[in-house]
Amino acid sequence: MGLLRSVALHAIGTAYNLPIHIADRAAIARGRHLEIVRQFGDAGRITAPNIAIVALHPSAESIPFTLNLFRALREAEFFILAFSTGPLGKFSIDLVGKCDCLIERRPVGRDFGSYQMGLSIIADRADMSRIERLVLANDSMFYPQSFGGTVKRMTARHSGWSCLFENFEHHYHAQSFFQMFGPAVFQSEAFKKFWRKYIPFSSRTRAINRGEVGLSRALGKAAFFPDAEYSGARIVDDAIKSLHSTDNLDDTAAGLATMLGESWPRLLQRYRITTLGSKRNQGAFLADLAAEMSRRIERHNPTHCAALLSHHLFAAPIKRDLAYRDIFSIGTVMQQLRHYDDKEIAAIARDLRIKGNVSSIGCLRRLLHSAGCI
Repeated sequence: MGLLRSVALHAIGTAYNLPIHIADRAAIARGRHLEIVRQFGDAGRITAPNIAIVALHPSAESIPFTLNLFRALREAEFFILAFSTGPLGKFSIDLVGKCDCLIERRPVGRDFGSYQMGLSIIADRADMSRIERLVLANDSMFYPQSFGGTVKRMTARHSGWSCLFENFEHHYHAQSFFQMFGPAVFQSEAFKKFWRKYIPFSSRTRAINRGEVGLSRALGKAAFFPDAEYSGARIVDDAIKSLHSTDNLDDTAAGLATMLGESWPRLLQRYRITTLGSKRNQGAFLADLAAEMSRRIERHNPTHCAALLSHHLFAAPIKRDLAYRDIFSIGTVMQQLRHYDDKEIAAIARDLRIKGNVSSIGCLRRLLHSAGCI
């Protein structure tokens, strides 16, 4: 039954993506994927040692978190080259001046199309041998105001390749909403070859499989490996430590409950833990808890399953699709927000409700949702 369902979903996905691929090929053949609709600011000659390419599809709800991302990059002294595949319209008022150059481009190729166009511009207008850090980021996250500290830590580590989360589900890869590269990686032939050959199709499945996973695979073959800011080991270690802190106990317990589901109360019951501060059977309980957390993180997308726990532990940004992907209910997400102000929380509530969840979409769209197309 599972095999038949997989085959059916694959067929639905192929039928849905085919006209998108045909339209994209025609647009690419005419060079429309590189067309600039509007531009604010001038990339000119880029001399900054740190450069960020940011892919946007702005909405009233996403803008506060895009501004938090821009502020974080500014604090770490990045030149910000931003691309929008959605009409800028009134949003240009909010964004102009907050980045160095803002470009509205044709909606071809999603975020990886914007990254590719940005890399082409940088190659023409910057001395690549003088660049120390290159960031590729998009606006699919609710970035908190404190994100600047994360960017500064990642910059200070001088890692060849860093990301926020790594994903072992299906194919190992660094998740592409925020990645940072050092010269050893972005000047490598593996990195350059990937972008030379990449075709910026607009289907979601293509962007994930050929873009996000494809880049990690190409770099992995060249023996590059990402350093994850919120690695599974760090999430597990910090969660265990947090259970010993009365300051963070309630938030950690709430994050563990959402992450582990029915396994959480079963663990508590198995070891007869009535309060998390109890010493009874604590060593065995923590060992089993760590093992169960590690299994979850490595078998599922950690930006989904460990999202709220990471948010509590590290003030990690939260994916905007948590409810839409049927990971958590809108109510659960809203209940566990900690690192946002009142205006940001209101924007998150609107964004989650606009996107909706699986129960709020029709039958055909539900199939496309299951196939990963939307």
